Amino acid sequence: MTVKNDIRSMVSGTCYQGKITCTYNQLADLGLLTDLGPQDKSTCEFVGMVGGQVVTVYDYYNTKALDKDTEYTFNVGGKNKYSVLFLEDAMYKRYGKPFNTQVGL
Repeated sequence: MTVKNDIRSMVSGTCYQGKITCTYNQLADLGLLTDLGPQDKSTCEFVGMVGGQVVTVYDYYNTKALDKDTEYTFNVGGKNKYSVLFLEDAMYKRYGKPFNTQVGL
């Protein structure tokens, strides 16, 4: 089994939990997430463990290449709503500023 397959198996059972506004580079520099690259319905998908929670971050239905230093609103997935909150906390600790997040309904 490859590393990418191991990472993909982590996302089994995850679904949309909310949103975060940040840059691609901020997600990449966080160091907790791995970009799996373009997927079926997105140009990037980050996956990792944040605060003990499986977190996915993706630009759902985006068809254009991202400018890695421009802020976008990314979807956040996980197994529960805490995924969004733990990601927000990790981003705040790393960058020392709040990020616009929204927990889904």
